[in-house]
Amino acid sequence: MTVESEYIFPSQRSRKKPTNSQSANAAIKRMGYQGELVAHGLRSIASTALNERSSPMM
Repeated sequence: MTVESEYIFPSQRSRKKPTNSQSANAAIKRMGYQGELVAHGLRSIASTALNERSSPMM
């Protein structure tokens, strides 16, 4: 996050709005992962990893 925007991925046209929800899926498709990965999957992986880092080890 930056001073210019409260969003991690702000829109290119307006820093006051988030990027389009399909932008991540379009990037995944361009990288050749269509049918293997979706943006929600990346969000889920990141969420799990971050939650595991912040929780005490067993």
